[in-house]
Amino acid sequence: MSEILDNTIPRIHQLASDEAINSAFRIASDDLNNLLLREVERPQVNTNNLYDHTVMLPFLESCRKVVEDKLKNDASSYSPLRWLWYFRRLPQVIYGEDLTKTIKIGLAELISGIAGRHGSTKPFHDDILAYEIHPSVINRVLKLFGGTDYLSRIYGLIRQAGLGVTFSFEKKALPIPQPSVQQQESMCRFDKRLALGGPPFNRLGTLVTSDCLHDRDMQDSVLMVYEKQKAKWTILGSPIGKTSDLNVYVRYLPQYHKLNELKALTSDPRLIGIQWWQEDAGALLLLLRLARHLLLSHLFCLAQLHQYGYFIIREQQFKEIANANIRDASEFIRSILPGINLPADADELLAILEQASGSLWPTPRDGPTIRREADLLSLDLFRATTSLATKFEFPRQDGAAPNARSLHFERTVQGIIDASPWSPSQEIRKRKLKFGGKVITDVDAIGAREDTLLLVDCYSTSHSAEYEIGKHTALCDIASYIEDKVIKWMKKKEFIAANPIGDNYDFSLYRKFIAVVCTPYPFYVPEGPATQLVAPELLAASALFELDTWLKGTR
Repeated sequence: MSEILDNTIPRIHQLASDEAINSAFRIASDDLNNLLLREVERPQVNTNNLYDHTVMLPFLESCRKVVEDKLKNDASSYSPLRWLWYFRRLPQVIYGEDLTKTIKIGLAELISGIAGRHGSTKPFHDDILAYEIHPSVINRVLKLFGGTDYLSRIYGLIRQAGLGVTFSFEKKALPIPQPSVQQQESMCRFDKRLALGGPPFNRLGTLVTSDCLHDRDMQDSVLMVYEKQKAKWTILGSPIGKTSDLNVYVRYLPQYHKLNELKALTSDPRLIGIQWWQEDAGALLLLLRLARHLLLSHLFCLAQLHQYGYFIIREQQFKEIANANIRDASEFIRSILPGINLPADADELLAILEQASGSLWPTPRDGPTIRREADLLSLDLFRATTSLATKFEFPRQDGAAPNARSLHFERTVQGIIDASPWSPSQEIRKRKLKFGGKVITDVDAIGAREDTLLLVDCYSTSHSAEYEIGKHTALCDIASYIEDKVIKWMKKKEFIAANPIGDNYDFSLYRKFIAVVCTPYPFYVPEGPATQLVAPELLAASALFELDTWLKGTR
């Protein structure tokens, strides 16, 4: 016997039918199209009735600002928590044939968090957070959702302009991209790679977390929450004191992560005195560390977290639990990030997390982690997780910090090789290879399996703001650099294959040689040397998680 945790979800799903979604999206798109036709002047046409990136980027920036302002105005009709309550109950909308794509509502949530009006100060009936559900309300929610879908299209066009794509116009306000066949293939490949995800804290340019494999690991971990690619109804066990199992629309996956690798990185003496995190990073880490205590505040917190990515707690309960555990949690975080600023008590923590309003551009990932109505708080651990990923970034400069990061990344790559069937013998591990009295290369990471040798060149870098807004030079510079590294690394591999015995190495046992350039996460590269397959399902320029998947899956 089971009962539905929240019967508002089936009601909202019924109202948010495919027909209702399509209609709301179409109306939102038409409204914004007409607004842009009135407000934004088209650029002067170039040759052949095409527009290049030099004229399209300023035009698309103007479109972005107009649409953002319009959506912020629309979002002011409800409170931030009311919007979130609706958004997290909408059905996931699936598109695509060869690749399943889920409409992400991050932009809609972010706009509602920035522009939503103040919440209610009156207590809810029976202290249950609930809002009215009828067609006009759900239609308003879907229209804002549709508007942010339109805005995401503009963001996508800006990125394409940054990649050098040309455009044409027809009757619509937004231009039509005219990519070459090679550009289209490169962008599709890049989108598919991004959809597969990657490690937390990816701006650091290395891997700093590991999954908890045992319950005892949770003592040295923080809780992070991720959105599942496809939500589904799932029967969970009955809470303590209840006889019925819960039927939950599981959309989010909580996972405990150990931060041992982050601790190893911060212990590098070259990073002493360098702050490579934003001020509010400490508050987010503290919330995620306290989450395991806060989840015990009532019977249904964990089920709510699986279903909505957040759970509801009374303000007084939050303060009592946080204050009782904040000292131990702070000591844990400072053991990993010495010198980080942390809130002294629950009041300070709550103030920081409620004030985080986020920004839409260039990186629409931030937003309020805590939203409220009266004395009810939503602790959005999913948003805390995505926000935290943007809070750590090494300064883009030469010197000690990037050198420490690069060395840590090399060790991380060797670590995933060692944990796979490709773990090499001690005799062939990383060293400067010499031939004819000269150093020919430095192998960052190495693996071996049967008669095949794997040679890895590691490139640790992070996304700059220019890269994320689609600046043409930033995108092209990194793409060219990665492509150049691949070409040079392939030449090194060919030399080693042709000369398997050198001054300080002997690879004569191996008949096959695989060379790959590994980055912390996917970067855009054009079709060519970097996108060639150096082994089945392994790109010449692979992200860390792609290499890890390949290592574990090869036969």
